[in-house]
Amino acid sequence: MTTEAEPTALGAGVATSATAGTPAAGVHASARFPPPPPTDPLVQTIRLSDILPVVRCVNPTEAQFVHKHVFFGRIGGYGLKALGLRVAPGDTVVDVGSNIGNFAMWLLKELQGDVRLVVLEPVPALAACLAANVQEYSVPGLTRATVVNAGCTCPAKSGRPARLSFNPGYTLLSTTDPFSGHELDVMAGGLQRYTGREDRSELEGVVHAHLAGPAVREVDAAMTTLSEVLAEQSPALEQIDLLKIDAVKSEWDILQGISDADWAKVRQVVVEVHLGGNVARLEQVVGLLRRRGFANVRTGWPGTPTFLAYQQYGMMAAAASARDVAALAASVTVPPPAEAAADGAGKEAGAAVAAAPPPVLPALPPPPKPSADEHLLCAVYATRS
Repeated sequence: MTTEAEPTALGAGVATSATAGTPAAGVHASARFPPPPPTDPLVQTIRLSDILPVVRCVNPTEAQFVHKHVFFGRIGGYGLKALGLRVAPGDTVVDVGSNIGNFAMWLLKELQGDVRLVVLEPVPALAACLAANVQEYSVPGLTRATVVNAGCTCPAKSGRPARLSFNPGYTLLSTTDPFSGHELDVMAGGLQRYTGREDRSELEGVVHAHLAGPAVREVDAAMTTLSEVLAEQSPALEQIDLLKIDAVKSEWDILQGISDADWAKVRQVVVEVHLGGNVARLEQVVGLLRRRGFANVRTGWPGTPTFLAYQQYGMMAAAASARDVAALAASVTVPPPAEAAADGAGKEAGAAVAAAPPPVLPALPPPPKPSADEHLLCAVYATRS
């Protein structure tokens, strides 16, 4: 594989060199798979919140939906903390299937820019947004990021471009493997349960229009293995603190494209598994992670995507479920004793409260077994211990 070329710095004033053993601070484009500039007519600039006042995206409604879940939802940051996964300043995170960088932006805010990122997105318009958003929220002198405009696959498919189904109105489900009639039916059923709407045919029409209708276009994408991308990082990654994979129906091929040496570097994994009518896919991924030495492998709550309920009907989950209640308990702040606050007493009382150990996260209720007829996807979380 070619490694002679140096990554290209994005934006002005970005460092392009580093001392031995330390990656250059700044946001860099992959030498082999650089993202395009954000000049595509699909790319829009919007304001999401005070936290993210400038964001590039393709679908503003979709960006708003994800932002509400990740930054303001009951389980923020994709549920990592609630499920025992941890990220800390100075960590290295590899994100395959980054879309516009929703997770990357959360990490940059959560870790105040002190993170090394390798982010990959195959759709050119989304990769352009990703690069611009990582650049926007990076912290000079702290953030070290490489943006890759490519998809990941297994060694047998590496090096050959793939054709992706891509709908600018629903970019989250871009895929190299178009949805089957069964999968579209499962999604319509999930939307019916979520929205409570009686007209199933209406929901079937909404799903088909977004995932199989004329709005869906085909785009060519470069494909490589994840280990080939990691081999280009300079200096080499000694540890991957978190590997996140969200690459609609391509997760198994991606996992096959990770070498033994790179697997040994990975400390934590979160991967979204698309069942595709076959729950054995979930067991397959769980088994692989256990064979790779992950002692703690858990599945999340199976479900179907709910973005269309938000886009079409303005609906997001309103009632807290049992798992939400358990996660909320971890973020409860215990106030100082009333009497201490009343008389201004006692630095000792305040210190005791400040020094109290964090709340212990209650055990999450066990998720139901996924059903090929009711669920389209399920996340898997894995740690070494």
